[in-house]
Amino acid sequence: MNRRFLGSCVVASAFVLQASVAQGANTLQVLMTGITFSAPDLTVTVGDTVRWVWIDGFHNVESGVGGTHDGIFRSGDPTAAAGTTFELVFDQAFLDANPQTNNSYPYYCFVHVGVGMIGTITVVTDPQPWMTSGVDIYNTNTGNVGIGTATPVQKLEVVGSAIVFEPLNFAIAGVTETGLGVIGVAGSGGLAGAFVGDVVVTGNLSKAGGSFKIDHPLDPANKYLSHSFVESPDMMNVYNGNITTDRSGNAWVELPTYFGDLNRDFRYQLTVIEQFAQAIVGQRIQNNRFLIRTDKPNVAVSWQVTGIRMDAWANSNRITVEEMKDVENRGQYLHPELYDKSDESRMFRMNDFEEEKGIARKPSLHGG
Repeated sequence: MNRRFLGSCVVASAFVLQASVAQGANTLQVLMTGITFSAPDLTVTVGDTVRWVWIDGFHNVESGVGGTHDGIFRSGDPTAAAGTTFELVFDQAFLDANPQTNNSYPYYCFVHVGVGMIGTITVVTDPQPWMTSGVDIYNTNTGNVGIGTATPVQKLEVVGSAIVFEPLNFAIAGVTETGLGVIGVAGSGGLAGAFVGDVVVTGNLSKAGGSFKIDHPLDPANKYLSHSFVESPDMMNVYNGNITTDRSGNAWVELPTYFGDLNRDFRYQLTVIEQFAQAIVGQRIQNNRFLIRTDKPNVAVSWQVTGIRMDAWANSNRITVEEMKDVENRGQYLHPELYDKSDESRMFRMNDFEEEKGIARKPSLHGG
């Protein structure tokens, strides 16, 4: 699954930021799990300690490029012992003894360098402080900013809750070229998102199911009432009503003035009411109207007409009823528990984002 996110927010409050470029002697952890380092490209300040932690897999840590050790640091032979740690203090004495261009120290796992398990430690001797410009705060460091984490992997990463309040414009914007603008992943019993008010979607909305849910009209204080949406493989519009034929057994049904420009492939249903009679479509839809004829006068008829959308947007965005999954998603499921599959095969897992951080696995969201 592609995981590229970009967002922006403005928070109206006083706050302190813990940046990925820390001030002073901090200890920053790099977790090793699978074939990845959790924070492969880390920027630290002189005096900081980097601690590599073995979570799972068979690993070691060696400085150098492409599997060629440069002699600066090495954790030892590869090991699979979970909980093993290797620490290195990047103080001024280390920099003086091991000078590198831009104080940049590449490293790798000897076992997995061939599949891209590499990283770089960059030591900043004079990180830019936070500065003010009017009511704004900023710095010119090129790394990531973490609130509640010393190893952020995005431009802004917050571990914990955040409240964004903007009374006039938009509060949060998620923009991406080919990835996901916004994603919400809920744990068991949680909600991935909650909207109080109207929501506008200008593109397609894909879902596994849908319904309305309201306070029950007969017991609004204690019950809900839900109805499922009506689904179709077509972009189908439904029109219906009741009409009574005249003394000649005729009735013209007038449809909206836009009907013929919006719809094609019309289908009809007629049901007579309160008496035995025959009803037919006496004339198909022309000029946004059609004729119902009955074999008796003054017959009440319930009618329904459907049409397939043919407006410009629908013609450009037909729903693909059956399609192959993208190559990277084959073998994965939207709902693996329905097919007796484990949570490992779920698309959009919380663990996907934990793995990006190198966080040890939490229990599965759905008991898989």
